[in-house]
Amino acid sequence: MLNTYKLERMQTIPVLVEEISAALYCACQVPEGRGLVDCLGDGIEIDNRSALESWVLKQLANPSSQMAMVMINQLVTELGEKMRQEEKMLWY
Repeated sequence: MLNTYKLERMQTIPVLVEEISAALYCACQVPEGRGLVDCLGDGIEIDNRSALESWVLKQLANPSSQMAMVMINQLVTELGEKMRQEEKMLWY
């Protein structure tokens, strides 16, 4: 049986992918239609927007991608800062 945290985490990933995809869709002015389905998606998506979501999911899931490395570096930096803050609080 899944614990509540794991279930919430599983539900958050699709929302994150949708939000990132929506931002990219607007920022890059991705055209409507199906022209990018084969390029970005798996060829089974209904339109460019859903193909972009597939592409974002693949990028986030691939730990060797440049995007994943940037995200990991950023998370390491933020975690280090958080831990330093916590350590300071323990000393006071």
